[in-house]
Amino acid sequence: GIGPILARVEVEFLAPVAFPDQLLASAAVVRLGNSSFTLRHRLWSSAQQRLVARGDGVIVMVDYGGGGRPVSVPEPVRAAIRALDGEELDAPRK
Repeated sequence: GIGPILARVEVEFLAPVAFPDQLLASAAVVRLGNSSFTLRHRLWSSAQQRLVARGDGVIVMVDYGGGGRPVSVPEPVRAAIRALDGEELDAPRK
């Protein structure tokens, strides 16, 4: 079947946090390609009132039954991403 795999992840830790700090995590798709998309993550500290970590992950859609070859992101997945993170993700790059 077709499904996602985490192909790359990158995290930059900006500041330490300690219990009982409350953290707010966010994620948004910032690039939508043919067979992959980039998910940007942010972690905010309530106690410090600042960003304490940020990073990107690249998710690739693969055909697990076809040897793990990359395949196009299915249209229902594209539609859900566009609904959450915007139509401009599909815009051609200049």
